[in-house]
Amino acid sequence: MNAPALVTDALLRKSLAVVRTLGAKGIPVYAADSTRFTPAGFSAYCAGRLLSPHPVERPDDYAAWLLETAARMPGLVLLPMDEATVGITIGHRERLADAARFLQPDAEPFRRAADKYETVLAARELGMETPLTWLPGGEEELAAIAATEAFPLVVKPRHSSGSRGIRFVHNAEALGTA
Repeated sequence: MNAPALVTDALLRKSLAVVRTLGAKGIPVYAADSTRFTPAGFSAYCAGRLLSPHPVERPDDYAAWLLETAARMPGLVLLPMDEATVGITIGHRERLADAARFLQPDAEPFRRAADKYETVLAARELGMETPLTWLPGGEEELAAIAATEAFPLVVKPRHSSGSRGIRFVHNAEALGTA
């Protein structure tokens, strides 16, 4: 029999794709999220839905829940799907490794890749072309950017997933510098 897989962040479309792909191959897949109503959890390929603490709002509780869940499911393959759950898995790698199998990067490369500004800096260090990117240190720097750059600008949070937090700014007033 195939080892069970636990796909976290079942609310996300990418989690649904993983549940469908693994489930179609006969692997028992469990979908976990902090809400019961998730696309992955209601997939025909999902063997079961698990309710977890919220990984961002309660990371310590989430880590304890993950360790308990892994201990109850022998041979578990853990597939954390979003930044918060990957970070928690990395932070508890040693304890989780006794109960589950998973592939996770080391903490420092993950930290750098999860930070959009750090990712741009790393790409530049490698000689890759990147969009013009700033990390304003205050209102004066923000005003200088607004005075010298053509609008619209794309403003992104350093830490986010998908398109969450992205906004298009069409003038200095909308940027908050007017």
